Amino acid sequence: MSASDVRDILQIPRAGPSAPVQPLRLPKKEKRPDGITRELYALIGDNAPSLALAKPKMKGKPRMQRKVAKWTRQGFTNQARKDDLQLSHWARDAASTSSDADYAFVKYNTASASYSYSNDEYLHILRDDDWTHEETDHLFDLARQYDLRFVLMADRWAYTDIEGKVTPRTVEDLKARYYSVCRKLIRARPQTDESAKSKLLTEYAFDKSREIARKAYLTTMLSRTPAQIAEEDFLYVESRRLEQNYAKHQRDRENLLRLLGGPLASNAHTGIGGGTPAGAVGLASPGTPLGISKSSTNYKKGRKGEYDDPSADDEASLERRAKANPLFDAQYCITRNDASLARNTLLATGPSVFLRSSRVTPLKPATAPRIGAALAEMGISLRLVMPTANNVARLDGLTHALGSLVDLKRATERAEYEIKVLKQRKVGATSPAAEQSTPAERAKRSASVASTEGGSNKRARM
Repeated sequence: MSASDVRDILQIPRAGPSAPVQPLRLPKKEKRPDGITRELYALIGDNAPSLALAKPKMKGKPRMQRKVAKWTRQGFTNQARKDDLQLSHWARDAASTSSDADYAFVKYNTASASYSYSNDEYLHILRDDDWTHEETDHLFDLARQYDLRFVLMADRWAYTDIEGKVTPRTVEDLKARYYSVCRKLIRARPQTDESAKSKLLTEYAFDKSREIARKAYLTTMLSRTPAQIAEEDFLYVESRRLEQNYAKHQRDRENLLRLLGGPLASNAHTGIGGGTPAGAVGLASPGTPLGISKSSTNYKKGRKGEYDDPSADDEASLERRAKANPLFDAQYCITRNDASLARNTLLATGPSVFLRSSRVTPLKPATAPRIGAALAEMGISLRLVMPTANNVARLDGLTHALGSLVDLKRATERAEYEIKVLKQRKVGATSPAAEQSTPAERAKRSASVASTEGGSNKRARM
């Protein structure tokens, strides 16, 4: 306890100037947010959410910016009616609206343009053996009455002839007769605009047989059972799969023909160089030679299996190229095929491009180590630095000879081992010790000889 504290307790005034007393600062009380009750705020304290719930407020009284419009009951007549029927409705600002104004919904009262004809036009251009004049007039009356709604016209059709018989007419019959009359009237009546005339003829075109077939097809589609729908879906999926497989097979077939045809087939596909025309390879149909299409001009129709030589036109140029500058071909190891040897085939230019190293006969796995060791002793590698035709042929012949030599050596070693084993067996059987031995010893000796023979055969195979 300090001296100042003792002075404060005993209420003894201080000798020096007294320091101002600092007022006690209470913690600032946070204002309760709107939308939170007092009890909830007392529980959460300072952890009040940042987004407080706003207290719902009642809608205020609407402020009218202008005067409310006045509605009155007013009578009107519909100009689309012919009976002058007087009706009434509520109208806004009736004082400023004239009662003689047109009804606002008259513009929606539209009707299809219906053709009419005279007796002379009917006698000269509209006569039909299947339709009488009175029946045609009745058809056009129904068309004007029901606004070309042919389903209603067919339902209301009740024309009776002189004998009192009613001729039944379908919707397709009514359409066919009406549109045929309209087209005849359009053609017969003169018009200044030919484009408008052709447009009208197109609009009034109607195919009765096609309409009947369309409705029959729709009826069939709507009357399908669930099993038939499932079967159609399956057939559709299968057809799509077959189309994709067919396209894949066509690509594979074209690649195969291009591979067999060599440069000639490749040029035929790309349009480069001479030979067969483009499209001759890969479009051959069954019964035609390989790579020759029936659409090709070189194919002779009428005689099966005969066709022109596609390389006949370039025979002279091929011979010149084959005989030209043999020293150049020998220097660069170029091999040219003689087109005259394959004159009647598409493969006149030889096989397609390949690596000469791929023509080397592969080694057998059993003899490959020995052949590789023999080649290593001679200082020869299977990877040729210059795989020309002569080098590849010589290497192939050398590996073939070494393979035959290795097989012969293995056979010789096997024969020598067999001879040695047989000699040992013969010597052991004729010795005095073998004659005096027991049967168990002789069986044991035979087993050891057999194991020796098996080992020799194994070594000979290796």
